[in-house]
Amino acid sequence: MVNIIQVTDMHYGSEFQDEYFDNVIQYIKDNNPDAVIVSGDLVHKGRYKQYQKFLQQLQQFEQNTLVLEHILQNLGLLESA
Repeated sequence: MVNIIQVTDMHYGSEFQDEYFDNVIQYIKDNNPDAVIVSGDLVHKGRYKQYQKFLQQLQQFEQNTLVLEHILQNLGLLESA
């Protein structure tokens, strides 16, 4: 059986609380999924800097992580495959 955790609608931005995200990270580490899917409203206002900072937060995941790559590629935040 494959264990997948989905994280959605994080709304990363000026009101984002890092300690809440730390709880998400700890939950994921405790459950050791095979993959993490990140979807929904990743950032609050869609600003380029918010996406950059949110991607830095995602680097804490040790598992395979699937993010809405086509959106991030369009913003120039990920290299095209």
